[in-house]
Parts: sequence; C-alpha cells; structure tokens
Amino acid sequence: MPLEKDVEQVRSLMHTLATQDVIDNTYGLIMSVRGGLHRILADLSAETAQRAGADVLARLRELAVGIEERPSLFGIPEKWLINDVLSTAKTIRMRLDALSSGPTAHG
Repeated sequence: MPLEKDVEQVRSLMHTLATQDVIDNTYGLIMSVRGGLHRILADLSAETAQRAGADVLARLRELAVGIEERPSLFGIPEKWLINDVLSTAKTIRMRLDALSSGPTAHG
C-alpha cells in the first residue's frame, strides 16, 4: 500500500532527525521528508484514506502533528525548506480532519 509505505518512510526519517546527534546530510534528509510528505498529500483522498485504514491514518496524524510541534528538529538555514515541510504537514493534518468529519466518515 503506497500511502502506508510513504508514512512509514517519513516516520523513519523523522526518527533519525530526532535521535541522531550527527547527520551527514541533514539537508538531503529533510528534502526526503519533504518529498515523502508531498507524495502523501498528493495521495490522500477519501478513497486512499478508507483503504489505508484507521491505524495508518492515526500514524499519519501523529506524524503530521509531531512535525508541526517540533520545528526545531530541522536545524538548517534553508527556511524555505523548513516552512514547506511544516506547511505540508499542516495541510495533511487539516485534510485528515476534513476526511474524518466529512460525509464518508461513518462510524
């Protein structure tokens, strides 16, 4: 499942950012986070959310909120990149909110 794969890849990259003292290519790693978030956002429709299931969506929400709450993990001078990652995470979270409260969200 592509959405689940992308979620897990970005979660792994964020774990590396949060736990490693030294990262050889922080810029490259953050670019990979950005790319993964953009893929997730492009794939995040009502259909893919339904196929992915509640567990994947919960991990995705946790990922998006975690990124929004910890901008200090992105310790690089390229503010445009940090802002894009934060903005994309926020958009993902907002889309998840809309999907969970929309007409397709039947208990």
